[in-house]
Amino acid sequence: MSITRLLLPNAVAVVGVRFANALVLSVCSRSAGRYADVRTLPCLMRRYDMPPAVRAVLSVLLFGVASCRAGNQAELSEAQRTHVSSAVREVVDSAFAAIVRVDPPALMRTFAAGPEATFSGDGVIVAGHDSISRFFQAALATWRAVDSASLQNVRVAVLGPDAAVVTANYRERVTDKAGAVFWNAGAWTSTIARRDGQWKVVDAHASHPRVAP
Repeated sequence: MSITRLLLPNAVAVVGVRFANALVLSVCSRSAGRYADVRTLPCLMRRYDMPPAVRAVLSVLLFGVASCRAGNQAELSEAQRTHVSSAVREVVDSAFAAIVRVDPPALMRTFAAGPEATFSGDGVIVAGHDSISRFFQAALATWRAVDSASLQNVRVAVLGPDAAVVTANYRERVTDKAGAVFWNAGAWTSTIARRDGQWKVVDAHASHPRVAP
């Protein structure tokens, strides 16, 4: 028996194990929510120099995994989607109502606790619940009252049983503590997810240029 015949099975086994490990890591990464790109896996095949036949088999398995994941996401019933949309809309309404009342503590109760939450607006990024709380305390410190407000074009994109993205337009007529009146109008986008059984804002962005009435 030639040396090639002796070494080839072991070499194939090593390559297979290495690729399997990479595939498992990728699938686990997707399951954890980091959404690894399945298009990187063919590069792994080339990296580990797999024979064409092995590549073909693993490609079929790969697209089967992707199809299963897509199928699982599509399995949400209309009732489930409605439930998620309603729960998320309640969070948005609570956050907006807190702003209208000029109530930063109530607004922060709609955000996820700890370092996970992020807010960005007008070129500023604030990370962590405590930092966001200080940001809104300062931002609303000069407001005396919101005289009128409206929330329009609210759209909820359900991502799964535990997450959704919300976009909306808002318009507010504000009187500050000096008696001056100004208008806020802009767009709000937020990612809302279920945390310990409660729906919370984990990421939000707002644009609010001052505009004429």
